[in-house]
Amino acid sequence: MLSLHNVSIRYGDFSAVQDFSLSLEIGEIACLLGPSGSGKTSLLRCIAGFETPSQGSIELRGQLVANCQNSVAPEKRGVAVVFQDYALFPHLNVKDNVVFGIRHLPKSVQLERCQQLLALVGLDGTESRFIQSLSGGQQQRVAIARALATEPDILLLDEPFSNLDAELRSSLAVQLRSILKQAGVTALMVTHDQSEAFTVCDTVALMEQGKLQQHGSPESLYQSPANLFVARFVGQFNVLPVASMDPSSQSKPAVDSGLKSRLVQDEITQKGGIMAFSPHAISLSSSMVNGSVDSVSFEMTIKSMVFRGGFTEYTLGDLEGRALRCVLSGSPDWHQGEQVVATICRKAILSFGDDGYRLK
Repeated sequence: MLSLHNVSIRYGDFSAVQDFSLSLEIGEIACLLGPSGSGKTSLLRCIAGFETPSQGSIELRGQLVANCQNSVAPEKRGVAVVFQDYALFPHLNVKDNVVFGIRHLPKSVQLERCQQLLALVGLDGTESRFIQSLSGGQQQRVAIARALATEPDILLLDEPFSNLDAELRSSLAVQLRSILKQAGVTALMVTHDQSEAFTVCDTVALMEQGKLQQHGSPESLYQSPANLFVARFVGQFNVLPVASMDPSSQSKPAVDSGLKSRLVQDEITQKGGIMAFSPHAISLSSSMVNGSVDSVSFEMTIKSMVFRGGFTEYTLGDLEGRALRCVLSGSPDWHQGEQVVATICRKAILSFGDDGYRLK
């Protein structure tokens, strides 16, 4: 449905996107994920036809729609956009907002499609209500219905949950995926929130400073991050440097982190580099147990503890001010100031080289 080939976008001397390639299959829901300033919205605007690529090309349904020399007008691309602020018309009721893009069709067709789409987004019976009387979540769903009314080949969503509170974002993310799958529409969403991306999308393209860092399923990004940026952004991994080891030395290498630690044996210790592990991979105990080649343990102090309902988040530290983040399910079992032993299964530890890229 959509193919981007080596797309770059520049504004004067500033390069917003660099050599970006991506393909979407028919019916796929994908996401451009990344921090502010990573180039996500610039790419979305380029796909919609609001910007022109400085380099590379964009194809929709196998047809060229944009390169640095030519660009098909937005209204001729078969693309619909749900903007960050929804861009609904406050002087029109729900029905008139939904059918705005299909006013050229017979009234009976407009009404039938409006009713079908409002049923799809769970807003049956709201046709005569005005936008001001709707909640933020309802307005979002009207905007989605309006975008789907034109039967676009691809739906683009720019930060669709940014104006909603946290609880509503979570529930509507699940609803949005269901709506898009029922409609069978191909969609590309932009967000900086990885939980939204993972909830809604089949695949995720993670960007940083205009470059694609990794593209794949949410599971692949979390379980097999390609580099430290992906590990930190998607999994909020703990990261510790590891001292390089002289191959001729008979001593075992240790974590070069100032932590009192069990010795680590891994290919990374032969080369130097970094080890990383998820905060969910840490277990806590009150004392050091007998050594095991299957795990690594650190003597730590609970620096802070935050209960977040279904889980508790701990910050663990040592005398040199190093910190690890640990997340355990349930209510707090440990409290600030307590001495603990943090243990990580070796299988959960990922190895990265000094350049930040994953060691295979």
